Amino acid sequence: MKKSTITIIILAIAAVAVAGLAYTQLTKSEPGSRRSVSNINQNVNVYDKPNPYWTVDSESWQTFVNKEYGYQIDVPPGWDTRVGPDSKQVCIGNCEGMKTYSLRISIENNPQKYSSKDFVHWDKQYYDKEYPVVVGDGYEAYEFYNVWGGDESNEIIFLAKDDIVIRFSFSIARENPNLDNPIENNALVHEALKTFKFIEN
Repeated sequence: MKKSTITIIILAIAAVAVAGLAYTQLTKSEPGSRRSVSNINQNVNVYDKPNPYWTVDSESWQTFVNKEYGYQIDVPPGWDTRVGPDSKQVCIGNCEGMKTYSLRISIENNPQKYSSKDFVHWDKQYYDKEYPVVVGDGYEAYEFYNVWGGDESNEIIFLAKDDIVIRFSFSIARENPNLDNPIENNALVHEALKTFKFIEN
């Protein structure tokens, strides 16, 4: 066998090994520092605040209202709120730039009126775990945790109401050079989700 052929085979094997290691690191679940939305399933790990001296002062938060789809949520100071042209897509946080962190809220049609849990089914290889959660004032939702998203891993929560589902998506509480302060910002998102409520539209 020619030397160049052997070199190409060795390089291909090395590339596959590096890609496998990178995938393992991206999807590996490790204890982080996050505050959870209230969990119905008590077997789910709930992490503490980022550090014992860090607290969330939510008194100065502003309330964002989406009249089109009848909900509101409180937003931390300094976080932008960007609304898509049809009000179905909302980005709250640092939505642009080199290092971002945001809560993305989107509206999905649910004509069959599936429950939060039954609305979506994903292949287990794309996330670590799934479990019921409570959002806002007692709304039963369903979360997929550590969902693969390229250069970040996400928490994705589905909340069904009538013929729509509200999807909340945000990065998990794990250090990531591509994100702006993901551990503390994840805790802020969880605080914001506690304020979510449906309103008359």
